[in-house]
Amino acid sequence: LETRYKTLRDILNRLRATRQALALPATNLFAAFQSAWQHVAALKEMVSRQLVVIVGEAGDGKTMLSINLAQPQTDRPAGVLLLGRDLSAIQNLDDLAQRISIAGRPVPSFEALLAAVDAAAQRAKRRLPILIDGLHEAEDPRKWKSLLAAVSCILPKYPNILLVCTIRPSFLEEALPMDLEQIHLDGFGEHTIEAVERYFSYYKIKLSDIPFEIGILEHPLTLRIFCEVTNPNRTTSIEIDELPASKTMLFGKFIQQSGERIAELSSHTHRYYEPDVRNALSSVAYFLWENNARSISMKNIRQLLGDANVPWDKSIVRALQDEGILLGDFEFASRGKEYVFIYDELAGY
Repeated sequence: LETRYKTLRDILNRLRATRQALALPATNLFAAFQSAWQHVAALKEMVSRQLVVIVGEAGDGKTMLSINLAQPQTDRPAGVLLLGRDLSAIQNLDDLAQRISIAGRPVPSFEALLAAVDAAAQRAKRRLPILIDGLHEAEDPRKWKSLLAAVSCILPKYPNILLVCTIRPSFLEEALPMDLEQIHLDGFGEHTIEAVERYFSYYKIKLSDIPFEIGILEHPLTLRIFCEVTNPNRTTSIEIDELPASKTMLFGKFIQQSGERIAELSSHTHRYYEPDVRNALSSVAYFLWENNARSISMKNIRQLLGDANVPWDKSIVRALQDEGILLGDFEFASRGKEYVFIYDELAGY
């Protein structure tokens, strides 16, 4: 192609040198052809990417985006959604893939999952996504660096697959290999008012004539908590003037509802009740207060809550993390994974 470009440029130079009438239109046509080819090359490079990382803070919509991408569309079948939180410190991608069953049998390995999805994509004549949501929610997110580096070498064998991972910004250096394609989310941004209206419509919350400060709902996580506390069951409509009168009441109802959900979903072999959740949160809060700290290490929190010997999938620490009360973070990389409350004000409460 470069040889053809050189030949065309030589021809254009001769046309201009001899002042041919065709010189200017031909030059313009060649420039347009070059521009079009550059756009085609950029598009080809974009669609050939097979590993993309979605980066966003807590509540920016990473999980909802993953769910929507995994759902079947009118022109393609469903993708596969895996959860980063299911990866324990001693497991690998094969263990994660075995949570998926095909014809009633667990997938034997992650590469077998890639092969199966790639075959389905070929039949559908579409690329299909495999999503791993919440890399930072794994027991030890640092394992992803080697796991993703290894899988990136396998992906070219399965060109009909797009592997999409989601992660929080503070984990990028710890959990990801270099040079992965990243797409950053920034919350609702200029679409905040539209988002508030849609949330209120979904949660059946009616806007009344009372003064309302939209600023507190600009963050997606705040808006979600606000709506869940206001009308969690969505069975009937509710006026906005029935909201809690203070953040103290808001946090209180949020923790109560979270405790009830954890109790309802807890395993019968490791049963938790709402008072257990409150006691666990109080223990963590007192630890932070007494140590003048904002975070607590995974080792300390599991010991503090008597959780050290409990399997990760039945751990109350994981339950609090899944419920969105505590967040895992690498605030101090030398000390490993740290846990913080989603809001400092909630920790104070």
